[in-house]
Amino acid sequence: MRQGALRGERLARASSAGRLRRALACLGGVAGLGWCLGLGTPAARAEIQFDAFVGFDGLIREVNWFPVVFEVFNDGPGFDAIIELSNAQFDAGTVRRMRIELPAQTRKRVALPVFASGLNSIWWQARLRDASGKVRAENASMRPKRILSAQSLVMGAMPRAYSSMPSLPDTKLNRPEMQPAVGMLRPELFPDHPIALEGMNALYLNSARAIELRTPQYESLLHWLHAGGHLILAIEQLSDIQGTPWLDRLMPGRFESVRNVDLDGELHRWLAGSAHSRDRGRAGRGSEVAGADHPAARLAPDPAFEQASLLVAAGQWREGRVDLEAGRTPLIIEVNRGRGRLILLTFSPEREPFRSWKHRAWFWARLLEMPPAWFAEQERKTWYGFTSIDNAMGALVDSRQVRKLPVGWLLLLLGIYLAVIGPVDYLVLKRLNRQTLTWLTFPAYVVLFSAAIWLIGYRLRAGDTEWNELHLVDVMPLEDRSEWRGRTYASLYSPANAWYRLAAHEAFAACRGESWGSYAAGGSIGRSRIEQHGMNYQAEVFVPVWTSQLLVHDWWQPGEPPLRLSVQSQGAGWEIALENRTDRMLRSLFLAWADRCQNIGDLEPRQKRAVSIDPASGDPLETILGVHRSQLEQAAVERRRAFGGASIVQVWRNAVGNAIAACFASVTDPAEAQGQHGRFAAPAGLDLKPLLERGMVVVLAWDAGHAPIEPLRQFQPRRGQQDTLWRLAAPLALDSELGSKP
Repeated sequence: MRQGALRGERLARASSAGRLRRALACLGGVAGLGWCLGLGTPAARAEIQFDAFVGFDGLIREVNWFPVVFEVFNDGPGFDAIIELSNAQFDAGTVRRMRIELPAQTRKRVALPVFASGLNSIWWQARLRDASGKVRAENASMRPKRILSAQSLVMGAMPRAYSSMPSLPDTKLNRPEMQPAVGMLRPELFPDHPIALEGMNALYLNSARAIELRTPQYESLLHWLHAGGHLILAIEQLSDIQGTPWLDRLMPGRFESVRNVDLDGELHRWLAGSAHSRDRGRAGRGSEVAGADHPAARLAPDPAFEQASLLVAAGQWREGRVDLEAGRTPLIIEVNRGRGRLILLTFSPEREPFRSWKHRAWFWARLLEMPPAWFAEQERKTWYGFTSIDNAMGALVDSRQVRKLPVGWLLLLLGIYLAVIGPVDYLVLKRLNRQTLTWLTFPAYVVLFSAAIWLIGYRLRAGDTEWNELHLVDVMPLEDRSEWRGRTYASLYSPANAWYRLAAHEAFAACRGESWGSYAAGGSIGRSRIEQHGMNYQAEVFVPVWTSQLLVHDWWQPGEPPLRLSVQSQGAGWEIALENRTDRMLRSLFLAWADRCQNIGDLEPRQKRAVSIDPASGDPLETILGVHRSQLEQAAVERRRAFGGASIVQVWRNAVGNAIAACFASVTDPAEAQGQHGRFAAPAGLDLKPLLERGMVVVLAWDAGHAPIEPLRQFQPRRGQQDTLWRLAAPLALDSELGSKP
């Protein structure tokens, strides 16, 4: 009986164990099914979203900066990440990195400023690595939608609704890359680095979107505006302005109410160039936008729009110039903001009746100041190639230890080598009847000529480590502060294969290589590693033996003006007051206004001077700069050649005059450039001609032996020099007070 009971107890336990195993197996199957369906634990379904947004809605402009915005979402455990960006085609030796922290369940957006050297810089790749270097996500084919020519126009837009995007009329330009384009920008992806915005010619901003910008974003926007940006701001609601302090400070006055204003054809007449305006006759391209010869002057009126009324914000204005008004109420007000312009639309172009106006594309074309020649009846042929201004600036700061072997000497050396290893060797050995010795003489010739080539290269190119830099610094006095926008052209010569460390210390900074012109890969700094730290960077640059490389350090920081500039009207002209606020002599001061210029010599430390100018005084700017222009062109062409020519232009012998000419490169551009080297192309803000066209006076001063910023190099060169060219500007026709508007 007892044995039977024990047997039954064992059977019961076995049965229970079997049921338990079957239950566990069932649970395992359910878990496996859940795993397959993506219903497992959070760690099991962790993913990383890694998106990249290139340019201004996929638009970039060659020879200019543009942003690459990364959006990373970490759905798993947190880790320290490294974003790595490189050009997948030509510039693979330059790698840009940025370190970010990615806690669990975190979405982050960061922007990297990148430079478009030419039309061929069209393919980038990005990787997301962890601290151990493992690739966690990758975007191997990042391409912009379009790459526009340096002479074209890129307009960014942040409208209230996508359906209200600005549009532009078709042009008669014969090249697709010359066609201007508009790209939509999302507030959450707007870059917080002002240098990344400089490839954008203009920005349309609706006040309903402006209030969504975070502090770093709108500060970046204001930096871009003060440095020469073109901001078109439309008022959607008064509460947008009154409830946003930075927008309220940007306004030229105080808003008090909104009212309906009858158009009575004013907008159409303004578009055709005949509307009543308080524009005081600015010179330059802006004055050519509308007129009798402009296609907009031949547009048929839109009766439904002309008889409608607009909802307009009205108030009191303390500054600015009314470009258009209806019923004594301003519709368009233009205000200077530093070197930039604020175009204030007191109405919303996204509301009716403007939204249904059949000529609204021409309205945006005029605000963007598209040249009338672009709309000529016949297809307009445009020049294809250009020379980068970097080539001229590189020649100015290049090492003087490096000399190039003329092509004639190279061919002579090659001819001697071929003659010696060929007929000379044959005839000599035949005369000695020792033809078998060619197995010894031929290697001897190779060794001998290799040694000769090395010796020639050593005598031509060997030297000491050299670091030369030229700083072009724009001084921008603002309401309560002064800021510097600098461009440092630095040439690094290396006597050996070596890596060199660089570090930026400014509030905003970005680094790039030399642009080599249209359709060239260019822009590379050879093998380099650039790590972005917040708004500035650290870098390591590799320079091969006996070579020099140009680096361009773009930066922005607060700073006191070394030279004070003020303008006062004086009869038909103006009085320019200058004050040297430094303890150093400022040399070769150069004044330019409209199409005239004047050299006023040196300015002693703490010295003040007043200069009177008028529209007929001074010398023609094009004539004065023409000689330097030809030298810069020849030096730029020679810099692109691997070997020397019969005559080498030593532009550094007149560094001051040539540096000033480089700042006005487009002044002496030929009407129709011929060939690849007919024109200079420069990044936005470098060329000062647009300031002259807007009726401003420009002052340049040479500060020899002085650097305005902390050293970029983190090594001690044996040789080097540093100079600074200060650049100031002020309006000649100051904005008048508009007073109260009823």
